Amino acid sequence: MCLGSSPKAIRGCILGHVQHNDRGTTNNLLNLSGTTMQLLGALSLFMALFGVYLTSLYGYLMFHGLAEIFSIVIACGIFMVAWNARGFLQSHYLLFIGIAYLYVGGIDLLHTLAFKGMGVFEGYDTNLPTQLWVGGRYLQAISLLLATFFIRRRLRPPWVFLGYSIATGLLLASIFFWKIFPDCFVEGVGLTPFKIFSEYIICLILLASIGLLLKNAREFDRDVLILLVGSLLAAIASELAFTTYLSVYGFANLVGHLLKIVSFYLIYRAIIETGLVSPYKLLFWDLKQSEEALRKAHDELEEKVSERTLELEQANRELETRKEHFKRTFDQAPIGAAIVALNSQFERVNEALCRITGYSPEELTSLSFSDITHPDDREAEIDLARRLMAGEINQYQLEKRYLRKDAEVVWVSVSVRLLRDLHGNPLHFLPMMEDITERKHAEEALREREDLYRSLFENSLDGIFVTDPVNGKIFSANPAACRMFGGSEEEICPLGCSGVIDMADPRVHDYIAEHARSGKAAGEIRCKRLDGSAFACEQTAAVFAGRDGTMRSVIVVRDISERKKVEEQIGQYTAKLEQSNQALQDFAFIASHDMQEPLRKVTSFGNRLKQKYSDSLGEDGRDFLNRMLNATERMQSLLTSLLDYSRVTTKGEPFREVDLAAVLREVVSDLEVGIEETGGEVLVGGLPVIQADPTQMRQLFQNLIGNALKFHKEGVRPIIEVRSTELNDEKVQIVVEDNGIGFEEKDLERIFAPFQRLHGRSAYAGAGMGLAICSKIVERHKGNISARSFPGQGSTFTVTLPVVQSVCST
Repeated sequence: MCLGSSPKAIRGCILGHVQHNDRGTTNNLLNLSGTTMQLLGALSLFMALFGVYLTSLYGYLMFHGLAEIFSIVIACGIFMVAWNARGFLQSHYLLFIGIAYLYVGGIDLLHTLAFKGMGVFEGYDTNLPTQLWVGGRYLQAISLLLATFFIRRRLRPPWVFLGYSIATGLLLASIFFWKIFPDCFVEGVGLTPFKIFSEYIICLILLASIGLLLKNAREFDRDVLILLVGSLLAAIASELAFTTYLSVYGFANLVGHLLKIVSFYLIYRAIIETGLVSPYKLLFWDLKQSEEALRKAHDELEEKVSERTLELEQANRELETRKEHFKRTFDQAPIGAAIVALNSQFERVNEALCRITGYSPEELTSLSFSDITHPDDREAEIDLARRLMAGEINQYQLEKRYLRKDAEVVWVSVSVRLLRDLHGNPLHFLPMMEDITERKHAEEALREREDLYRSLFENSLDGIFVTDPVNGKIFSANPAACRMFGGSEEEICPLGCSGVIDMADPRVHDYIAEHARSGKAAGEIRCKRLDGSAFACEQTAAVFAGRDGTMRSVIVVRDISERKKVEEQIGQYTAKLEQSNQALQDFAFIASHDMQEPLRKVTSFGNRLKQKYSDSLGEDGRDFLNRMLNATERMQSLLTSLLDYSRVTTKGEPFREVDLAAVLREVVSDLEVGIEETGGEVLVGGLPVIQADPTQMRQLFQNLIGNALKFHKEGVRPIIEVRSTELNDEKVQIVVEDNGIGFEEKDLERIFAPFQRLHGRSAYAGAGMGLAICSKIVERHKGNISARSFPGQGSTFTVTLPVVQSVCST
């Protein structure tokens, strides 16, 4: 009997049985006994659970004690089997679990003795057994997780015993002596958040253990793996049941202990029963793997022999068809190929060579190698062929020209080898020809471009440097650069970039940084000549790769010192012009504002004179007085318009966020009387929010819509449409379109000028300043306004404004 012997004897006994028994009979017996044991085990589990449950009807304390004792006995049994079978275990996963469950069983024993009603630990309430339960479950879950790391690793049992002794001692000390272990149960309240949260953490650890087991599934027998995973799942279900009870005698507590029995039973099946009854599946799983590997190697060997036989048969077939394949390969090769006799006569040619030369195969075989070679290239090839036959070289390669049948010249790259017999005597030339005409043309074009670039480099009016982008070394300088910096190329190149750039210029550092970051840079910096004088220049630099892959930088330098002088003069002129313009605006504001009061007096006294002395003046006097009052009214309107025009820039509000849709609603409300009188309609599309002067935006819309209402066609109700289009993220376009009388395209230049009228005062009132004010408002907002119109077909005004102003106040 093998089970009563030493580990080596047991292993030998098992090996003997495996070697001498028929494999099929052994497997059948194992399958039969395994099925029987599974049925008996399931029945035993059901009877045990039912029996333990019946004890709960008598008393919950008895039920709890039996359930925990069952778990403790199994835990100890796991340790004993794993420890005694350690010599057979190639994987130390089960040995680690056995040692761990010894300590888990010890903590469960303390938990059983501390349970409510046992009376072993005086002075403690229900919190103590709950703490011991949580500590034991943490130890169990972490042990099952750590065990997976020893599936392929060896462990040292003494160190494992030491580690678990320390961990268990610290756990018990934290509960009994230091009393720092968190509370898990409060009488009258139930489970603490720590207890519930811990159960969930334990479940996550067990799930991780399942994942690692499945990852290493091939290391276990399938039945053993199922039992282990089932045990872990039952443990997870047990922990979840223990998160819900309010009383240690509650139903959830009972269900949790029953599930714990299931979990430990499955561990029993996986380790104790399987380890003793079916050692072939567990303890000697490596032997089974070896046997399967041997059988697999035998099958592979037979398969390789069969494959080798097929390969030999296939090789024979290939030998028979190699000649045909060679012919096909030769004929269909993408480059020209030929077999040439020692007298340079073509013996065989392929299709590609025929395409290159324009001859048919029959025509080529009537010619020699020299017949199609350009006369200027014949001597060089004849010399190479002579050296090849003399054995001075093994092969030769050259680029030469062929004369096609149509007399066109083609360039080819020819590689020629000499075929010799077994005695070393020459037999045939084997040339391979590739058409390189396009490449030659490209090279010629490249040379032409290089000549062009060299010409541009030499004759450019701007200075050009070719430099090293890393250290600033100058490789070459064109004549313009030499003239600009006052020295020869030999004098300038040793100076490097730092010798021709004024490094004191603060803009230089940004220029160099941008060049290093992006490989490109452009800007105005200060340079210095060889005599030390500085001058302003405009530089553009770009990095490129040379033919050899090295990086170079081309710097183009333009002397802008004269342009700077002109720009300075223009700046001074512009400043004076702005001062003059400001003075004119101030004058217009002062004139229009200060003249209001005299005009009001003239109007006031004229109206009094008309009211009191109208009868005394006579008809001519009244006519003169009315003309004077009308002229005064027109003058006042002109001054008011002029004042509004000057205020666009002098009295403008700071820019801020403006909802143009809201502004337009206010304008339509203000023009409501005019809209009703004309029977008009204002159609409004979506308008954006921009940064602008809200008052001036209102004035802009009021003038444009007011003009559309004023200049409408007689008998036709005015229709004004206002819409907008976003040109991009920076600008928006607003369109005001009407169906009014329109105007001639030739008047486009006039309508935006101050005091310009296209119609007489008797036909339409106004001072001719509305569109001029609109233009001034748009100009202040850094936009533009344009118009498009035809007589009798209405007008379209297009206003383009920035969405965000460069200077704004919010």
